Amino acid sequence: RIEEADQYIAVFDMIRHATSEDVVKIYVNSPGGDLFTALQFGRAMGDSDATIIVSVEGQCCSAATIIALAADMVELSNHCVWMCHNYSSGMIGKGHELHSQAEFERDWSIKLMKDIYDGFLSESEIQRMLNGADLWMGADDVMERLNKRQKHIQKKNKSKIN
Repeated sequence: RIEEADQYIAVFDMIRHATSEDVVKIYVNSPGGDLFTALQFGRAMGDSDATIIVSVEGQCCSAATIIALAADMVELSNHCVWMCHNYSSGMIGKGHELHSQAEFERDWSIKLMKDIYDGFLSESEIQRMLNGADLWMGADDVMERLNKRQKHIQKKNKSKIN
């Protein structure tokens, strides 16, 4: 399970300070966990000069998919399980505060999910996920999607240069 971010301070520091000669390998077997920790992993991985490999050895669900998709390379065990879904949250406060937070989180989550799963899930799959669907897949499907996503990212980066 992906715990709160303060459990990974040394890991984030190591990832951020790894050099271009380093390879950082993160082994994943997780049902998910803290969304904001996963986002911080993604940021640390993006800040790193190292080659980041995520090796999925069992399950890669929920927040764990965010970490995997931030890697330079993903390795998949033959019978791994992958699941994407909308985030979970809770609220407490006065009525107007709850309404305001719910409105903000809806818009925020749409942008977040589209950014994270761009090129990995189709637009209709992202919409289904935002509407509450859990999207389950096995290693073959994930590998095909990762290859397609890599081409999508390369095409996007090429169009930014030109």
